[in-house]
Amino acid sequence: MARLPLGARVRGSLLIGCILFVSMGPIASADPDASKKDSAESCRVKLSWKTETETDAFGYLVYRGTTSDNLVCINADRPLHAAGTTTTPARYRYYDLKVECGVKYFYRVSAVDLDGTEEWIIGDQAPVETAAKPLTGEEKSEIKDYGDSFRREESVEQAPTPRLSPR
Repeated sequence: MARLPLGARVRGSLLIGCILFVSMGPIASADPDASKKDSAESCRVKLSWKTETETDAFGYLVYRGTTSDNLVCINADRPLHAAGTTTTPARYRYYDLKVECGVKYFYRVSAVDLDGTEEWIIGDQAPVETAAKPLTGEEKSEIKDYGDSFRREESVEQAPTPRLSPR
């Protein structure tokens, strides 16, 4: 794999099933013609993954292309930051808001270690292909509240505290 100046590796279990979700919808814009475009839906692709643990994790890089052999890193200037080293499970989400409706895209996601080592965690065998779908109201709220990429710790269910009864 490639070496990067900074990085993070995810160690432990990765749940890769149902990783890629796709949507499209209206997005706020600084474009002067945005008022003309407000009636038309913008598109987006949503990538989601989960880690069980992380060791020396710096962050995640997202690669996109319109063909499977021409992927480009789209968040090198703003990687999705990881937790470093933790045993707390986490869910990650990345919204790609710079896509065109009706166009199919290919994606890969890599975990980057603090030493710069990069490892594919989505699309490790081949890039994942997807197309855009409508952005839901819930997703619009999520983007408004958390931004277009974020990490959330999973709540860990704890066993109930036993009650001691007086003798």
